[in-house]
Amino acid sequence: PEEVKILSVDDARRLFTYGLVNLPWFMPRLAAEAFVGLRYSSAVRMEKMDVNFLDRGILLPAKKLKTGMRTGRRHYIDGLPDNFWDWMELATEKTWSITPRIYLKRKSELFVAAGVPHPKNCLRHSACTYHVAAFKDPGKTATMLCHTSQQLLWSNYNGRATRADGVAYFSITPASLSQAQQGGPTG
Repeated sequence: PEEVKILSVDDARRLFTYGLVNLPWFMPRLAAEAFVGLRYSSAVRMEKMDVNFLDRGILLPAKKLKTGMRTGRRHYIDGLPDNFWDWMELATEKTWSITPRIYLKRKSELFVAAGVPHPKNCLRHSACTYHVAAFKDPGKTATMLCHTSQQLLWSNYNGRATRADGVAYFSITPASLSQAQQGGPTG
């Protein structure tokens, strides 16, 4: 299998800082990839009605999920990282009305403008890697990623990041980035 590439915590902060300043409405979808580990194909198909803000979960109908298209099964994932919900607060109608083509264009432009490398699937791989490192619960990570086995996590993601980096990664919020820009503590 090809070796997974992840963003450094600093690159993730730089990407989300640039996005927060320049495309805040766009960042909730990007956060779904970066902090929930949704595949691009699921994030781009996600609609406002799929997000249960009250229960803090996401419904992934079979047609919007890679494994669902194969199995015909939908997934409901909850227990998602708190920082994801902080990013979701930035959602506007523009967040949900973006077309797949424009989403991909904006995402690519965001990485370039922020000066952050964009290896294949780096947001999903970063979410997996840092989630396992931070929370030390491969079952919870596998459930969040809609994996049917923890073995993939152990073989591809475990041990690629420190717990401290995992905690730092999942501390990236609009508030923490705003504090950092103002010279305050980043948590």
